[in-house]
Amino acid sequence: HNPGIPHEQSKKAGRGPNGGQLCLDGPTFISSEGWDWIPGIRDRNIGIWQSVVLEYTGDVTLSDPHVVTDLPLPDTSSAELTVSATLKNHADAPRSVVLHGAIDGGIAFEKRVDLAPGESRRECFAPADYPVLRVASPRLWWPNGYGEQELYTMTLGVDEGAVRSDTEQVRFGIRELSYELTVDAPSGEELRIDFDPTDDLVDGRSPFDSFHRRDVGAGVVVPALRPEVDPSVFRRLEKDGASPFLVVRCNGVRIFCRGGNWGMDDGMKRVSRERLEPAFRLHAEEGFNMVRNWTGESTEELFYTLCDEYGMLVWNDFWYSTEGYNQNPNDEDLFMANARETVLRFRNHPSLAIWCPRNEGYATPTLEVRLADLIASEDGTRFYSPNSRYMNLRTSGPWHYLADESAYFRDLAHGFSTELGTPSVPTAESMRKFMPETEQWPISDTWHYHDLHFGLPEYVEAVDRLYGRAASLDDFCRKVQLINYDSHRAMLEGWNSRMWNSTSGVLLWMSHPAWPSLEWQTYSWDFETHGSFYGCRKACEPVHVQMNPHDNEVLAVNTTRETLSKARVRVTSHTLTGKRLSVQTMPAGVVAANSATRVGQAEMPAGEACFLVRVELFAGGRCVSTNDYIRRTGDDFMALNEVPAAALRARKLAQREENGRRTVRLEVSNPSRSTALAVKFNVRSAATGEAVLPAYISEGYIHLLPNEKRVVEAEYAAREDVVISAEGYNLERCTLLKL
Repeated sequence: HNPGIPHEQSKKAGRGPNGGQLCLDGPTFISSEGWDWIPGIRDRNIGIWQSVVLEYTGDVTLSDPHVVTDLPLPDTSSAELTVSATLKNHADAPRSVVLHGAIDGGIAFEKRVDLAPGESRRECFAPADYPVLRVASPRLWWPNGYGEQELYTMTLGVDEGAVRSDTEQVRFGIRELSYELTVDAPSGEELRIDFDPTDDLVDGRSPFDSFHRRDVGAGVVVPALRPEVDPSVFRRLEKDGASPFLVVRCNGVRIFCRGGNWGMDDGMKRVSRERLEPAFRLHAEEGFNMVRNWTGESTEELFYTLCDEYGMLVWNDFWYSTEGYNQNPNDEDLFMANARETVLRFRNHPSLAIWCPRNEGYATPTLEVRLADLIASEDGTRFYSPNSRYMNLRTSGPWHYLADESAYFRDLAHGFSTELGTPSVPTAESMRKFMPETEQWPISDTWHYHDLHFGLPEYVEAVDRLYGRAASLDDFCRKVQLINYDSHRAMLEGWNSRMWNSTSGVLLWMSHPAWPSLEWQTYSWDFETHGSFYGCRKACEPVHVQMNPHDNEVLAVNTTRETLSKARVRVTSHTLTGKRLSVQTMPAGVVAANSATRVGQAEMPAGEACFLVRVELFAGGRCVSTNDYIRRTGDDFMALNEVPAAALRARKLAQREENGRRTVRLEVSNPSRSTALAVKFNVRSAATGEAVLPAYISEGYIHLLPNEKRVVEAEYAAREDVVISAEGYNLERCTLLKL
């Protein structure tokens, strides 16, 4: 096939079209031709890019093992496991073998199987016949923030006499997914149901007819049940604020999905654990619990393995891009063969939550039926969403910078959205690693080549208008991190503000960069965590307090399974130099598990053009969340430029080492007479000053009032020649402590 002609991004030529010839038949890395977040990869990532393994087996082989875990929901005190695999006799004579399995060394089962010459047969171990597969008090797998990511290991083997013929090992989690959906019954009645594919498939097929869909407003559509489906097979739900949108449940618990899109794991397909694991660790630390494998660009087993380990539910597209824009497959049989192999390969991963045919559109009518049937027959435990927007979903976007962050709360926070984004320029230090000095400042075509084009005018104008015209790369990046922090926090807090009362999930476009980008990302390609990361981390902390920008309403957002009692909120306003202007205390009472509790309306001080508002949530006698907002009554934040410089101190509280990692706990204090604004911490080489990355630091872009102390934890690969540095809006980079 023609590999396609890439469009090179520039200020004059723009971002260009997405995709082209590479979209035809998948699976392939269709974005290698160039997209609006990555340039064309010169060889289109053609060739062998993972290890090639040759295995020696006996005459009887074992393939496609599958473990289905079934919980008697809402009861989770037991689970039933069903294990199946395909045996094939490659010999020209009959073979009698023993198929046996063991789970974590404690659960064992086996059966004798007789195979004719050349015969291939699917064998199953069901709990009705093998009671050992009924597990009491199972260790459950949960998405990040809702519980632990417990995993089991199963070894299957097939023996001919005393000789091992073949073996397979599978890691799986005990959990059950279900999906709240609004659908139309054959009678025309609108229903709200809890669809559990493990129990609710009808004659082995999906019960939904996505061709007969009804518009319920704002572009949202709902499917119909197939005419022969009896609605009584489903658990009926009372309609609430989440209707008509998708709600994902795990182990019977609603999961408030927050996360981001992965366009590709790495533009050059460097996908070792060493390179990929930091990205998943950062996602977990941001409080995310879902990633979207956009158009199936990430295809290595390790991607799903790390999602399992870090609790990231996976929305998994197939390799099929935008309807009406990119090309449909030429060879549908080839597409389906690849889709089947993908389902068989990854279906045991507990993180995999949703299958979807393509980006922003429906599959062709012929592929739609085949894909829905494939998911029902070869998976049988997950929802097939026929569209990445519209069907029980909110439409995607916008993707550009919004000058008024209140719009996320007033206008955009509805439903489940698979794409919502804003630009995200990293630190000047990161940019210098990939940009020639002559191209760094002023903004040049190299910035455009590195993707900064979507929303660029509004984004750059916001820096100049809000904080003053930038004089250099360092000045621009220092100022833009406040915008990054605020805009990313606002997107997620907007969804928080209507949790289960219209909103059920939001995925940022994008959370992970595939190369050195200046556009959509929550951390940069070198794993530096700039303002966007910490804005997301703040909004998605498991127990969180926030103040909405448009009405000053204070909410306590609890995305855990534990209720908080005797809670209260304190709202304190300060001048930028730290003088207290007002304090307000509001009782929050009981903050229910997995919900947003409205506390009251904060009162803002009068007569201040620019000030700091600190919102704190207390429960059980301690502060469990602190959230700072810099507010203005005028047109800009220029007053920040007049705040006197601050100085910080630090002392080491504790240090520990484990598995080559060192964690240091510090107390950072501000002895100055002025607030230290937007303070960022780094672990650095004592000799060169270069940032040590990846490093996992608990706080970033925080405001420290005069005489305030804050505990900060930093984790990094253990080494001796490092220091902790701090820098901020009114704080030159300095060494706080030698580690």
